[in-house]
Amino acid sequence: MRLLQMHGVEVDLCPDCMGTWYDARELSRAVGLRFRDTASGAALAGARRTAHRCPSCAIPLYEREIDRGAGILVDQCPQCSGLFLDRGEFSRIQGHFRGRGAPARVKRTTLASGRADAPGEVDGDSFGIAFFQWLTRLPVELDVPQTLFPPAVMTLVVLNAVVLVLALFYGLRDWIEALGLVPADVLAGRRLYTFLTSMFVHAGPFHLIGNMYFLYIAGDNVEEKFGPLRFLGFYLLCGVVADLAHVAGTAHSTLPSVGASGAVAGVLGAYLVLFPHVRFRKRWFYLLWENVTFDFPAYMYFGFWVAMQVVFALMGVPGVAWWAHVGGFTCGALIAACVRRRERARAA
Repeated sequence: MRLLQMHGVEVDLCPDCMGTWYDARELSRAVGLRFRDTASGAALAGARRTAHRCPSCAIPLYEREIDRGAGILVDQCPQCSGLFLDRGEFSRIQGHFRGRGAPARVKRTTLASGRADAPGEVDGDSFGIAFFQWLTRLPVELDVPQTLFPPAVMTLVVLNAVVLVLALFYGLRDWIEALGLVPADVLAGRRLYTFLTSMFVHAGPFHLIGNMYFLYIAGDNVEEKFGPLRFLGFYLLCGVVADLAHVAGTAHSTLPSVGASGAVAGVLGAYLVLFPHVRFRKRWFYLLWENVTFDFPAYMYFGFWVAMQVVFALMGVPGVAWWAHVGGFTCGALIAACVRRRERARAA
């Protein structure tokens, strides 16, 4: 295979047959339009196994139609969703989705260097991104691997925002006391409903914004992998497991715990397993505007994050439900690992 730049995306070209290999979600980025170019192992069940093998996973590829009614068959890996296109198929796929009126994937942006950035990537050097990070000190996701609108994630974001607005209007403290999870109460068999209600109540706007930001940047990718309904069940399960971990770690506490951070930690755990090499950028500001940037792959950034949660939990640092973060993250990572293992087993 030889590396080839195709419409701003680096792909692998076979010099013998002139076929091209696209890693997961690279095809839609190269075409510049929004469409689903991934498929789970379950979706490829019963498909014809081809003679090609995935260059990353070393397992056979399976034949599938790129879009219903398109009449264009491609070879796809059931594990990583990479695609192999025969010579000429890229143009046919591009023409099909443009003729169908697929929306533009992202607008091209111009970097400080003057070159056009590739579709599907965030311009991490833009003033808007730098200003956002100056205000929030949050990392940004440089790669944008999702291709479709995430209905479950957006529903959760809106629902959490609405609950906070109502709580602020009717009395935030009362809502926290009524819906927050108190470990001593649930161990006594009281107010068990707070295992669910606590993950939709937040202590204030900044608490909400931080949780919803990470839910959005990681949740859209995980939802596309699981599907909206399965993602919603996965999210709630991670939230409940996070609450159980919090109760186990602070059994005698009488303070109410609120927030979606345990469930969101589960989403981050799945994200680390499913998209370990997506790049994130963190800025450290000194003086007023001067800054230093650090780029990390997802596995390094979130791996360090969960390690710090374990350290703070063992130290007993007050004010944050550290064990909930650890429990939710572990639950999400294990579920995602099981999903990947099952897909690999089906493909074998």
